[in-house]
Amino acid sequence: MDPEPFINSIILLNAAFDTKVVIIEAIAIVVLLFCSGMISASEVAFFSLSAKDLHKLKKTSPKSFERIVRQLERPNWLLSTILIANNFVNITIIILSTYLTQYLFAGMDTNSVAYILLQLVLITFLILLFGEIMPKILAAKIPVKAAKAMSLPLLILSIIFYPISYLLIHSTNFINKRLEKKHKNKISIEELSHVIELAGEDLKEDKEMLEGIVNSINLSAKEIMTSRIDVFALDYNLTFSKVVEGIVNSGFSRIPVYVDNLDNIKGVLYIKDVLPYIYLQNKDDFKWQKLIKPHFIVPESKNINELLKNFQDKKLHIAIVVDEYGGVSGLVTLEDVLEEFVGEINDESDEDEETLFEKIDDKTYVFDAKISLVDFCKIIDVDYSIFNEIKGESDSLAGLILEVNGEIPKQNKVLEIAGFLFTIIDSDERKIIKIKTKLPDEVQ
Repeated sequence: MDPEPFINSIILLNAAFDTKVVIIEAIAIVVLLFCSGMISASEVAFFSLSAKDLHKLKKTSPKSFERIVRQLERPNWLLSTILIANNFVNITIIILSTYLTQYLFAGMDTNSVAYILLQLVLITFLILLFGEIMPKILAAKIPVKAAKAMSLPLLILSIIFYPISYLLIHSTNFINKRLEKKHKNKISIEELSHVIELAGEDLKEDKEMLEGIVNSINLSAKEIMTSRIDVFALDYNLTFSKVVEGIVNSGFSRIPVYVDNLDNIKGVLYIKDVLPYIYLQNKDDFKWQKLIKPHFIVPESKNINELLKNFQDKKLHIAIVVDEYGGVSGLVTLEDVLEEFVGEINDESDEDEETLFEKIDDKTYVFDAKISLVDFCKIIDVDYSIFNEIKGESDSLAGLILEVNGEIPKQNKVLEIAGFLFTIIDSDERKIIKIKTKLPDEVQ
């Protein structure tokens, strides 16, 4: 029996099979290029949608609108799904194209540089033209239609690729946090302080503001608050006429309200809420307590940068400061925080600065004992940190004296602290009232 017809039949069958495989591969590549193009187009379409487009889509196609908004609310997950799907499709195209080019250029040496370059250029050209450039140009012109068409496929792909997206997003977040920690505060406080020193007098206001920001970085709520003994608050059981009288006398726009004692704060009374009821005939019958708003509590250690963010987020202007045991230490306002950054903000209710201190000469001052150490240091132009090792938990000049002396000093007692000479001008059994301060020679 002659084997040649049989061998020829096998060869013909193999050739026919190879042709069918090549046709299938070619069709698969075309389909995958279309998929790649649609996925690439969806990236431009989704992130190009305006509020007007979404509003229009909500009316014309509610289901598509819901799917699109659902995905836009999680942009990282949407972008991750698009990138993973696109890479998956493009890698498949590259694999199939490799087999296809081997068949089409069977006469070439597959290990030659010319063959590798031809394959690389051909595949890159196809993917870029039909899988990236043209679809994105088209999607930019019709973003609503493209987003609408891809809203359901992308939602399905997001479910399929969820495990990979999860790993990718969390890995990226981990790396970002590491990089943020590594590169955070590239300019140190010392370097920024040096830059401020070099600033000219023509930038005096900007210089003062920067100094305020630098010096306030490590300040806490306790260091800028109004201390407990100076807090004006209203008793919850007062009659409305007494409340109005207290409001008029105090001049404050927001007043804490307490029950029994200051450690039991009930809330804050906003004067704007009281104004409509001031001219009531029977004031004492009015239940003013219903106007009390909830209060915001912060610990003494709260950093003022964080406190400013809290005030902004909660749209509040006042906070109650408490100690580690929950007792009220004082209160702090938005104005107190802002003053540390931009300087003194005076209004009609503020106490004149002259009442807190009197300058005798370039080296001698008389201070009200309740002045805060922060303000004390600003007035005499010294670094607040000079008292860090000796001030303990004190935040006022009187507190510093008590920390060092251990008891309320008698009048005319002189104490030397950190090179400063403090003379007690006025005091009683309960508190220090006035302190004369002589600056060290090195303080200009």
